[in-house]
Amino acid sequence: FFGNHDIRPNTFLATKAPEFQGLFSLAQILGLDGLDFEFVEDACVVFPENQLLIKHGTKVSKHAAYSVKKEVEDAGLSVIMGHVHRRAIFEVTRKAQVLRNEQPLIGVESGCLCNLAPSYIAPEDTANWQHGAVVVSLHDSGLYDVELVRIHRGQAFFRGHKFRSRLVGMGT
Repeated sequence: FFGNHDIRPNTFLATKAPEFQGLFSLAQILGLDGLDFEFVEDACVVFPENQLLIKHGTKVSKHAAYSVKKEVEDAGLSVIMGHVHRRAIFEVTRKAQVLRNEQPLIGVESGCLCNLAPSYIAPEDTANWQHGAVVVSLHDSGLYDVELVRIHRGQAFFRGHKFRSRLVGMGT
């Protein structure tokens, strides 16, 4: 989903190479068009049965899960977001969900896949960011499950399996 950084390629093209503007989509520029998933350029996606909102996010708090807690409170439904580059889960059971036989509300900060020490952060400072991803499983009953995947030093463990980046050991 488009976030606050995703405008940068278009801004770069507009200022440095305007003749190329509009020739390529962001998915093509990033090399995503050849991968086996759908790149959604909308601001957000809501599913299943309008229970779960997936968006970049706009709220920011210095504490893990507080940003997505604000998103859940504003939306009135479960939210997955990535804006804050942290990994966290927030859950709450409200009377409305119980009465409607719905799942508790859940908020997920997905983590990021970016450089954890960018040049604009002073070397003596540490960004409170974590590498991670989210897997959403949809069930026939309309229920869904959300799993956070922790990625550390190019390795991830998911459902008992270890995954390793091809780039580990290549100076990354």
